[in-house]
Amino acid sequence: MGDKLILKQTIDQINKDLILSGFEPILDTQKSLSHNIAYLQDFFQINYGGNLMKLKSFLYRIDLAESFANELVNNDFEKLVYLVFNRVKKKVVFRAKNS
Repeated sequence: MGDKLILKQTIDQINKDLILSGFEPILDTQKSLSHNIAYLQDFFQINYGGNLMKLKSFLYRIDLAESFANELVNNDFEKLVYLVFNRVKKKVVFRAKNS
């Protein structure tokens, strides 16, 4: 499985989890990883105030540990974005190896 395919599937999975948590899909597989990281970080900052429960639902859906979800409370959105991408990437790779 190549890096580009892993990135595409990771972005697709994040978008699916966003939809299932009540958000619109926001990431674009045609854009660079750095663009998507910056966009997701902005998304967390924008939605932190009014959609905290939906954000927590999203983090729960991707199986991000509660302690990591507390990064929302600490307003460390950059760290949270990397945690999200890494967690979803692990799930994508695991699924590919076991299918």
